[in-house]
Amino acid sequence: MNRITINNHQVNYTLIGIFGTFIIVPLCLLGMAAYAESDSPGTATAVLIVFVPILLYAGAFGLLDTAKTCVEWDAEKMCITYLKCTRTIRFDDIKQVSYTVYSENRGRAGKQQRLELMFVLDNADNEEYFLNDKLDDDDIGKVISGSGSFPLMKLYSFVADNWTEKAGGYQKSDSR
Repeated sequence: MNRITINNHQVNYTLIGIFGTFIIVPLCLLGMAAYAESDSPGTATAVLIVFVPILLYAGAFGLLDTAKTCVEWDAEKMCITYLKCTRTIRFDDIKQVSYTVYSENRGRAGKQQRLELMFVLDNADNEEYFLNDKLDDDDIGKVISGSGSFPLMKLYSFVADNWTEKAGGYQKSDSR
């Protein structure tokens, strides 16, 4: 059984966290202002309770952004585990596998390069499933040329070696 660990995110959690903060923080501040107007003895407790959602929200998105995905595969199937949820995809159910490189906007942190594998599944909907991982700026040329050792490329190479008709190769990225 082959195994890789990648920093796969189906969603950009950093941007969701930033935008969500602009909703939760004002609501909490409004609640705090309402309690500050009153002279009740529970005002300090209420203020602390108002900040709990902010801390929980920030903590949850911080953990989601650092969570890793484990991909295990053998000759028949691959199992993708993220946050204790596992998805199994049989290699016989894959119509095509291709890879691309794209830039992900990380807010004030700038852009981050990502390598993405796209699996087109052979079902009624031609469902697409994506796996992606961080990539250094210096590695983009290596990925496009097929050189270098990257965890996701090990999986792609496995598919290309065993099912050449399914290997779609490098696909130029659409602008995101």
